[in-house]
Amino acid sequence: MDNLKQIFRKSRNSRVGRGQANHAIRLRPTVPPKPKKWKVRGGLTHPAYWLKMSGVAGIAVVALTWASTLEVPEERLQLSWTLTADDLARVVTPGLDEGQLPGQINIGDQNLSFEAEITYTFDHKLQQEAERLFDRYQPDYGAFAAIDPDSGEVLALVSHQKSGPPLGNLALQARFPAASVFKIVTAAAAIDLGKASPGTVIPFNGKSTTLYKSQVLRHKNNKWTRRSTLTKAFSQSSNPYFARLGIERVGGERLNYYAAQLGFNRGLKSDFLFELGTTEFEAEDKWSTAEVASGFTENTLISPLHGALLAATAINSGRLPHPHLVTAVERADGVLVYSDSGEPGEQVIKPKTASSLRVLMSETVKSGTARKEFSRFFKSHRKSVEVGGKTGRLSGHSPEGTNNWFVGYAMLKDRRIAFAILTVDVEKWQVRPATLANQILRSYFSSQSVAG
Repeated sequence: MDNLKQIFRKSRNSRVGRGQANHAIRLRPTVPPKPKKWKVRGGLTHPAYWLKMSGVAGIAVVALTWASTLEVPEERLQLSWTLTADDLARVVTPGLDEGQLPGQINIGDQNLSFEAEITYTFDHKLQQEAERLFDRYQPDYGAFAAIDPDSGEVLALVSHQKSGPPLGNLALQARFPAASVFKIVTAAAAIDLGKASPGTVIPFNGKSTTLYKSQVLRHKNNKWTRRSTLTKAFSQSSNPYFARLGIERVGGERLNYYAAQLGFNRGLKSDFLFELGTTEFEAEDKWSTAEVASGFTENTLISPLHGALLAATAINSGRLPHPHLVTAVERADGVLVYSDSGEPGEQVIKPKTASSLRVLMSETVKSGTARKEFSRFFKSHRKSVEVGGKTGRLSGHSPEGTNNWFVGYAMLKDRRIAFAILTVDVEKWQVRPATLANQILRSYFSSQSVAG
């Protein structure tokens, strides 16, 4: 699905002449949306959204909302008057492919048809804040995906590109090395199998940021040997620790199984098509398993949306949500023909395993690789917000550059969010994803947001 086009970003202002990113495409409401849920009316006479494309040559603004046709046999309509998620995927996915989301659809066939309106799931304030930050810091490429971990509602999809030929919606494409984000999978597998706990100690030699066969396959304890717990190794993103954890405690076959459980190399039920991650390694080969388990390989790819799903599993009692863009479709005569089922998602790991993942991920922002970016966050009044995450960093080639990740979750009482932030730097880094996460969460958990 490399040709999957952008849902693209929305903005309140046109920003003409303000140095916005090339090829950043946004959805802009011309009327104030309702909090969290957008009721989208279709037709060019009532343009609730606009598609804005920026490029080297200038900016083109065109009406976005449009009426689409969904052919459903008459006999089926007469029997149920309902649509399925697969029906919606047939309508929504081509819209994504063309940079357009249909606001109105015609349901039926040549003999019987009905007009209907679609209610989408986007959180306007969250979307706009992420867009603002990408505009401010201007990484070469960037993406942000956020979901409600309980319902699977897609809250935001942001795709940013500074220059070059447009690559589509980066938030939905599994073209980026997962890097150390995959350590979430390895940790989940080891804990779920009963082979490790947050306090499990594994020794290793050398730097935690390197990965050599001598560190893993020919390990020998000596006076320089380090001994780390799983919690510390996760928070500090120790490659040799996770390589040995993958080989000695999990094994290649079971690691492959848990990767599939958590969405790799398969599909998920949804009302739109998107890319989940892929991983390729020889399960019988210890070194291949070590590279994948530590995330020290370019052969494991992931999309930002999939990253958000991994984080959601940690605060959703081990359930992998079914992401969706549509909450309801209502006919013009008031008949509800589609309503999201509200399925809790797939139980892919044990609830106790998910709780342990939260321990690991929370330590990342308290004392680990994201400590610096979140130190002020916890000193503020937002110290009551629980935050967890995982960083990652690795070179990639589509596009060429250094891929930087922060995959995380945050929760305050019943307000919960799971998300992933990606930046790709071609020559020099502009901003760390954890810095963006800090600022996004400050906005999301502001007094106005929580009260609203």
